[in-house]
Amino acid sequence: MMRSVIEDTGSKHKINAELYNALLIREDEQKVIELCRKVPDHALYILTIHDDTVMHMATYSKKSNLVLQLLDELPDQYLDKMTRQNQAGNTILHETATSNHAIPVAEKLLKKAPGLLGMRNNNGETALLRAARYGKGDIFNFLAGRVSGYDLGTKLPFLHRNDKTNVLHIAILSQHFEIVKEIFNVYPQAVEHIDDEGRNILHVAIKYRQLEIFELVIQMEVPMRRLVRKIDNGGNTLLHMTGIKRSDYVPEKMEGPALVLQEELLWYERVEEVSMPHFRNHQNNMGFTPEELFATANNELRAQSKEWLIHTAEGCSVVAVLIATVAFAAAYTVPGGANEETGYPILLRHPFFVTFTVSDVLSLTFSLAAVVTFLSILSSPFRLQDFKQSLPNKLTMGFAFLFLSVCLMMVAFAATILLMIKNKEHWAKVLLYTCSFIPVGIFALSYFPIYITKSIAR
Repeated sequence: MMRSVIEDTGSKHKINAELYNALLIREDEQKVIELCRKVPDHALYILTIHDDTVMHMATYSKKSNLVLQLLDELPDQYLDKMTRQNQAGNTILHETATSNHAIPVAEKLLKKAPGLLGMRNNNGETALLRAARYGKGDIFNFLAGRVSGYDLGTKLPFLHRNDKTNVLHIAILSQHFEIVKEIFNVYPQAVEHIDDEGRNILHVAIKYRQLEIFELVIQMEVPMRRLVRKIDNGGNTLLHMTGIKRSDYVPEKMEGPALVLQEELLWYERVEEVSMPHFRNHQNNMGFTPEELFATANNELRAQSKEWLIHTAEGCSVVAVLIATVAFAAAYTVPGGANEETGYPILLRHPFFVTFTVSDVLSLTFSLAAVVTFLSILSSPFRLQDFKQSLPNKLTMGFAFLFLSVCLMMVAFAATILLMIKNKEHWAKVLLYTCSFIPVGIFALSYFPIYITKSIAR
């Protein structure tokens, strides 16, 4: 008896290994079909330790043609096992919902087992909700089309997880803007739904910093009148949500802390424009007004921003002072020297002498302007509101002055070289002029991204 059990176990391990290799390693579809004919339950045979069937694994591996062939060959006696779930609670339709290329598979699955459409996994998700979470628009539209034929009472269970999170909130949490638009087209009433924390779509969009979704919703004039009045279970208004971020929130662009804080302040300002005026002084259940909650939530970011700005301003000030020193010294050390009799520069009438003089004076002017600008940053009180416009604008202006001073210093340098080698070949002059601007290019590549970011923010 024991020997028979061991032999059966060994045989099962052998067939499992053959199936696994044929399906996932060698990708031999014909071999998979042949092996499925030999095992119990055909393609619904449990293959992995996670209770995945052969069809689960084939669907997960995006082998749509193989799944269709297996479905065609599946004997009717096994149709009652089409609803098998793996340890994560996923049916074959759940696995299909993660691919836009599996619509034919989903269609055939629902013909053989219509009940798959309403089955939930361990997260409480139907296949429709899973498609929304993965941002798969085509398969989402297909499944939504199947659900849309039901009346409202029958339809609702398909659109909510067990924790009351609806399909619209899932799409927002997963940051799939196109899916959100599709949901509005298929089920516009979803805009009114709230989650288990009493939050509507605007609460969620603001928390997850989904500007596109926020702008889309506020264009809906009539629903907006109701949505902006909503207060969640924690007493939070829409404006409070600007001070609440998801724990794993990371800005889309990896910028300096001061620039991130500016974006947060501008986000607060944008939400404030659509909020109810009397909500600005509304206290949540923790006793915080929106402004107090925002300041508390961004206190650490404010400290980081202050440190970053001071460090940046100090470094740039040193560079600006060095440029000013060189420009000032160059004004008293003219190229070619001075005439001993008249005291005038020997190369005074040379065209490039004017270029040298003007660029040197302007370089000195802009470098001193940069020093003053960066000093104004260092002497700032660093109030929270200063990070919205004042400090970022000064930083941008300081970078602009510093960049201009570097450019003009290199123009003065190039003019000096050309004055000293006026008898050289033309190509030599061009080469020297080009080389002199290499530092300018490096400086531009280093600081232009920040400059452009600030220009867009304004």
